[in-house]
Amino acid sequence: MIITVDAALKFEGEKTGGSIAEGIGVAMGGIGVERFNIERTASRYGIPLYAILIKMGLPEALSTMSKDVEGAVNEAVERIKRVIREGVREGEEVILIGVGNTGGVAQ
Repeated sequence: MIITVDAALKFEGEKTGGSIAEGIGVAMGGIGVERFNIERTASRYGIPLYAILIKMGLPEALSTMSKDVEGAVNEAVERIKRVIREGVREGEEVILIGVGNTGGVAQ
């Protein structure tokens, strides 16, 4: 399984870090070349893709991690653990990709 963790833009009125979205596919912004290559390779080999997104405003996504976003990290980690427990059998491997600020989170 490949799990990606990244930021997602929140809706107006939502609290930064107050919501975490989950889905299928690769969570990675930008022009999409890296996302396309990961999805193509995963598809070729039948590797499931899962995404965890911490919702925040654009200023927070482009700056150092705020306290509000940091507060969502524990919830995101718990969701990642749940996805692994539910979707990965013993002996299988997981690639966990922290995109952007999430690359610096250690637990």
